[in-house]
Amino acid sequence: MKKTNSLATVRQRLREQVAWGFYTNLTRKILIFMGRPFGVRPTNAFFIEGSALILILAGIAWAALILFVFEPGRQALDDFLIFLPLMLIIYLGVVGTQKYWQMTTSVISNHLLNAMSAEEDFQDLESWLKSWTNRRAELVWSILFAIVFDAYFIVTAILTGETPPRIPVIIAFLPMIIQTGLLFYEFARAINMPSRIKRYQIKLYQADPASSEIIARFAGLFTSFIFLITMIASVVTLLLAVFNPLFITGSIFVITLGWLPLILAFVVSQSALRHIIQYGKQKALTEIQAKIEKLQSRKEIPDTETLNHIRALMDYHDYVKSRRDSTFDVQTGLNFLNSLLFPVIGFLLGNLKELLTFFPK
Repeated sequence: MKKTNSLATVRQRLREQVAWGFYTNLTRKILIFMGRPFGVRPTNAFFIEGSALILILAGIAWAALILFVFEPGRQALDDFLIFLPLMLIIYLGVVGTQKYWQMTTSVISNHLLNAMSAEEDFQDLESWLKSWTNRRAELVWSILFAIVFDAYFIVTAILTGETPPRIPVIIAFLPMIIQTGLLFYEFARAINMPSRIKRYQIKLYQADPASSEIIARFAGLFTSFIFLITMIASVVTLLLAVFNPLFITGSIFVITLGWLPLILAFVVSQSALRHIIQYGKQKALTEIQAKIEKLQSRKEIPDTETLNHIRALMDYHDYVKSRRDSTFDVQTGLNFLNSLLFPVIGFLLGNLKELLTFFPK
């Protein structure tokens, strides 16, 4: 009884912390700050907040190019346009990740907390929520990303004989690059989520664990995440193709660049759901077997009523055993294949002119 009360207290505490915005990542804090001058309430106005963030980042970069790099207007505009694709990616990433985070906290608060039954699982969930909103980790990750990002472009330019980006220009766009690093941190934590929850002891619908509401909620959440990756991967491949055409030599690389996060997210999410369902299914079968053994142990020769009860339990056991072990089906597979096509379409659209040269006029 004491343990039950303890779990109820922890469950309520976590639910209140999620509702009060206790677990708010750095990007969300920035968006709330950016939205205040526009009178935007910190709720669902991700599109407005994201637009405000991009405008401010673009303004900082433009002012730095003009005032500190001392570039003439034309040269500043050329440098500014180089980073225009990055602005679009940041905008899509910020709006998408914040919407996904809102969906995630809703599923956790309204469904996952109610289905969890082990104290160590609550502790692990709280630890994961804190890791997603760890300010120090977010800043370190974003700064390291900015260093690697800039070093990559400088080294690539030197190796290919092109003019490397000037250091002042890189500094002018540093806030954008750091924000991109924050987005990568959030994507990494989101991909890590299925691997965490698959270890939890989650209460499922005993007769058909795969049809449990919590499974449907997680399947929908993970599908939304894959859609977000698909959208961003398609835009990235399209922009890479338009701004750096690599129709023959780089096609495999560019398409793979869009496929890798999609495949990773799909495999990790499906594996987690399968593990949760199999655990719930095996638990249900074990409980049914225990009931059958208990009935058999009552009498050396069971009476008719007991035998009928045992037969009913055995039929129920076979029914549960025959249920699905995962949420993967034909429709899920087709949806995933469709998502893989989007980066390819984006790349082909970006190289449409080169593609048309293969067809006679």
